[in-house]
Amino acid sequence: MREGDFDQFGEMLDAVCMLLSRGSYIPSAANSALWFRALSEYDLDAVRSAFDAHVKDPHARNGRRREQPGPDSFRRRSR
Repeated sequence: MREGDFDQFGEMLDAVCMLLSRGSYIPSAANSALWFRALSEYDLDAVRSAFDAHVKDPHARNGRRREQPGPDSFRRRSR
């Protein structure tokens, strides 16, 4: 991702976190920046696809699996 993608990325991240936390997530610029740095090697469309796959995963929706930012979690989602 490029620096110009940060705002759009932050909106996506906040939406996913709000959905999966059932509204208990509090958006944070520091959290968005951490995730952005961790996933910066991927393009925005690939990250969006991974977020979409994560949201559709029934285990994620039930709170059984919490992803951490990083290449391993991204690779599982982008397949």
